[in-house]
Amino acid sequence: MTAYFDAAAREVTAYAAAFKEDEGAFLRAIGWLEAGIIRDVTRLTGDREFPDDLREQILGDIVVWRIDAGELPETEGRRSAREFHCSELIERLHDRFHELARRRVVTRFGLLADDPLQSLMLRQEWESERATHFGADKPLCGRSLVDGIPLTAERDRVSCWVCQLRLGAEDKESAS
Repeated sequence: MTAYFDAAAREVTAYAAAFKEDEGAFLRAIGWLEAGIIRDVTRLTGDREFPDDLREQILGDIVVWRIDAGELPETEGRRSAREFHCSELIERLHDRFHELARRRVVTRFGLLADDPLQSLMLRQEWESERATHFGADKPLCGRSLVDGIPLTAERDRVSCWVCQLRLGAEDKESAS
């Protein structure tokens, strides 16, 4: 189970208790919480390896169920929040990300988790490692990730094609 959406649901419950008498403050608080979640989720769903069908469902849920829908007078999300003191968007996204975890989708940066923030951090780490690897003076093989595959000390120090190309070019230059 993901702590990401569970923590958000607990926060909504806390807002409901704190703002019992002020519906507007309750809706604003949920809107701010959802905005952060929407930011994280859309950053991840925008990845080229994210499953297309889940991306469409998630973006559809955001459109229909978000509390802060601009100037619209009434939305399904607001109506649900008023009636049930919860965020239908957070609940639906929680279900979608459980479905994602059940599929065990492997990407270039690793397994997509049911926690969007965790997957974003994996992607950031992969991108950072990749940038370091491609820009390094000498190969980082043996202590890095290359195309999402952990490289171990037992492997040949020239275990990826980028390192092979780089060392091949260096060998040609030194032979000249």
